[in-house]
Amino acid sequence: MRAAGNSNAVGQAGKPATTGPNPCSGLISLRPVKETIRDREDLLSVSMTVATAGEIKLLFLEFQSAGVTFRQKLKKQPWGAKNFVVQDPDGNMLLFAGPAE
Repeated sequence: MRAAGNSNAVGQAGKPATTGPNPCSGLISLRPVKETIRDREDLLSVSMTVATAGEIKLLFLEFQSAGVTFRQKLKKQPWGAKNFVVQDPDGNMLLFAGPAE
């Protein structure tokens, strides 16, 4: 094993060496979901949030002018947010959200 702190450090079985109490800190773990389950349950792949009501509306309008097909158009939610959902070419559903006011 190479010295800790080296970005090329390798531990057992070719896995990156870890230091500190939480080796998973800062990592994203994505597991593939069968398409039939994803489609049936309308599972989101990611949720992204913007800071202002103006930003979410502008982002929606930019997607709309680019010809993006929406799974859900911009909608005000009862909890005070506005969001919309698009589907990427791989079938992943992406939710974009921001404050309503």
